Amino acid sequence: MKICSPHCGVSYESNSGGEVYERELLKRIVSMGHDLYLILKDNKVYDKNIQWNVYKAKTYRNLPFDKYFSTLRYLPIIRDIYRKNNFDILRAHSVRYIGPLCIWSRLAYKIKVPIVAHHHHLDKDILTSVLDKSVLHFVDRIITDSFFSKRQLQDELCISGEKIEVVYCGVDEKYFSKEENINIKETFGWKDKIVLMTLSSLTPRKNLSFLLDIFHWLYKSRKSLVLVIAGEGPLKPYLIEKSSKLGIQNSVYFTGYIPESEKVKYINCADIFLFTSGLEGFGLSVAEAMACGKPVVVTNTSSLPEVIGNEECGFLCKNNDMNDFIQKIEILLDNPLLRTQMGEMARKRIYNSFRWEKTAQNVCSIYEKLIRDYDSKKKHGYFL
Repeated sequence: MKICSPHCGVSYESNSGGEVYERELLKRIVSMGHDLYLILKDNKVYDKNIQWNVYKAKTYRNLPFDKYFSTLRYLPIIRDIYRKNNFDILRAHSVRYIGPLCIWSRLAYKIKVPIVAHHHHLDKDILTSVLDKSVLHFVDRIITDSFFSKRQLQDELCISGEKIEVVYCGVDEKYFSKEENINIKETFGWKDKIVLMTLSSLTPRKNLSFLLDIFHWLYKSRKSLVLVIAGEGPLKPYLIEKSSKLGIQNSVYFTGYIPESEKVKYINCADIFLFTSGLEGFGLSVAEAMACGKPVVVTNTSSLPEVIGNEECGFLCKNNDMNDFIQKIEILLDNPLLRTQMGEMARKRIYNSFRWEKTAQNVCSIYEKLIRDYDSKKKHGYFL
């Protein structure tokens, strides 16, 4: 199978959920023996040890708005790859930024291959109801991360359920390690503390202001607690200021960006993993924490119940219900044995059900069926 993938990025350094998904999925598709033609901007890094075929598009960093329009330079590259290699399928990893490009290239150059879009969750903005909806109605198949995301597409964008396939994300083997770096605990003063941790981008959707309120209440009677907020984002100054106003600044640690290579060590410093986001297409960082053997306390909204499965692995809480979160965190704080048992069940669940190899196999099966169906339609004259 020959796959063309115009792309925003597959950096080996990134721990952003969407980019992790693409990097881990595509490198396993390549390892299965498929040919991947990857198009990137010339300033993007990638793992040169992977046998993908990389094509670079020129970017002009000093031109205004070039970062928004430089993917238009992918169009002739897609054309040339098709003419030379006759690829079988065109994939849009980003509905908004790559989806229109795939559609334009197929129309402009008469590229008679199916287009598959990978979708994670809907953003609540005007482009969703205009641009994203148009792209998703045009493409031949949509692969999304959860049944929650599928329902979103059906209910909010009126996409036919027959067009949408659900394939869960995976977790890399390294997260099943129990590796812990004692130097991290000593450096930050966590050695004799009970560590509550979250790992996410510091953006409004992650609801981290609410998490600070939860910790503030817990800290009143439990001075041995620390809260570790791992990640980077635009809300960081606000969150630091709020923790200071609440008087918990000495027990809340903002690690900043954590390189992908260090994530396991940091997660394994935690006793409980918390996640207050109300909207997730999958919740990859929750699955990674579970793979590390951590009990989790998360919201019961969007896709997260699909990841947790049941409350053998952690607790599901009502969205924005502080009492519910506090009650369930305290159950774990008061019962170290339960933390261990839930952590082991969490590790087992992720190991058995959420592996990148399985994700890649399922995705490739969908690609192959889509190609067969598309070729059959061409043979019977469905396309001019």
